[in-house]
Amino acid sequence: MRSPRTRPCCILATLLVATLAQSGCEKPSHANIDKWRSSDKGPGKLLDALGKDGLDPDLRAHAAQALVAIEKAAEVKVALTAPGLSDRDRAEILAKLVVRLWNDAKLTDDVHLPTAAQVRAKDALFMLRALAAGPGRDEVDGYLVDWLTGGGHFQHLRALGEYHGELVVRTIGAKAAPKLMAAARALAADPADGKSFVIVPDDLLLGIAYTGAPDAVGFLVDLAEKEHHDDTLAQRAIGALYVVFVVNKEPPLVDSAGLRPHVPRFKALAKKGIEYNFGELANPAFELLAQAGKPDCIAPLVELAHLDSKVARWEAVQMGLRCAGADGVVPMAEALPQDDTYELGILEKYFWDKIVEVGPGVAAPARTLLGSQSWVARLTGIHVLARVGGAQDAAELRKLAKDPVKARGWWGEEATEKGKKKPEPTLGELALAAANKLEKKP
Repeated sequence: MRSPRTRPCCILATLLVATLAQSGCEKPSHANIDKWRSSDKGPGKLLDALGKDGLDPDLRAHAAQALVAIEKAAEVKVALTAPGLSDRDRAEILAKLVVRLWNDAKLTDDVHLPTAAQVRAKDALFMLRALAAGPGRDEVDGYLVDWLTGGGHFQHLRALGEYHGELVVRTIGAKAAPKLMAAARALAADPADGKSFVIVPDDLLLGIAYTGAPDAVGFLVDLAEKEHHDDTLAQRAIGALYVVFVVNKEPPLVDSAGLRPHVPRFKALAKKGIEYNFGELANPAFELLAQAGKPDCIAPLVELAHLDSKVARWEAVQMGLRCAGADGVVPMAEALPQDDTYELGILEKYFWDKIVEVGPGVAAPARTLLGSQSWVARLTGIHVLARVGGAQDAAELRKLAKDPVKARGWWGEEATEKGKKKPEPTLGELALAAANKLEKKP
């Protein structure tokens, strides 16, 4: 008996059902998204799911999470910044995505360093934080700081991934300070049983400084002021502030406003460093005073210029110029003690050359100094005008022609002329020489 033929319409119907069934299986679902992560055509399907308007935000976030896991984070950012994506949809997807990324990124123990997958998820969190706003961004920042301090491994995490720890902290700023300080505080409080103690790592100190928070700066100054079982901690703490506020030039730069509440303490540290001949403490303290900016820097640097130490004196006046520019010329010149001697070469190298380097704006304060009660300040005004003034300044300089005060120490102690100590010029003589020079200017 012959078998009945299968009708063509039945074959087409069967194929259609199979195709529809197969298509139904390929619709975005959590199970399919997990499957697509390891399939050849998966990246395209995941991108389609992420960009599918009207799809459940959690499914779209899951697709983005999967793309990050297969090293397609850049495509995720492009999709989430696409012009056709509404702000509401973006916010809903991000709210789900950051939690998923954190689950992939967070460290699970205190022993092992992060895996490549954990680092990728952390990098994606940082990359996408700019798209979040308000509480959403605060949530991302909290996750990132938890990652950096997780397991006490901050010293190892700073260089991991595309976005290193220092960049993350500089970008987050003050919000990162509390957890970083807590981590350092726990280490600094180690009881030191005489056998061993835990050292607060340099990278953790730098991380605290990079937050720029006044409280964080104060915490590091606390460490610099006190003695510890780790006798390097004070130097390393103020060194971290120096690196962050003075040396670092990578954006985003840390705002120097965090230094200003601690200006009196930097002055005290500078004095202490000078007193104990401890340059590793004094030098950063002077630099940080200058970095605090005007007008906060001027008064403490004027006070430091009055110290008996000539090292402190010249450091103070130079930092005053660096901090205040032309506005620092008068107070720094007035700060130089009148009961000392000043050699021409020293004044030029450590003060007058630095004034001229400030720029043309120093001519005005130099004119002001001509009327000073301090002979050192008048001498500074004369010399600076001789270099940056114009012919119009000659008349004012000639008014000082009868100034009888001698420029004490002008030639140095060893200078002689025909076997006798070389006579020191008066300020009047120096003023006339400056006037003659300016009058010859074209």
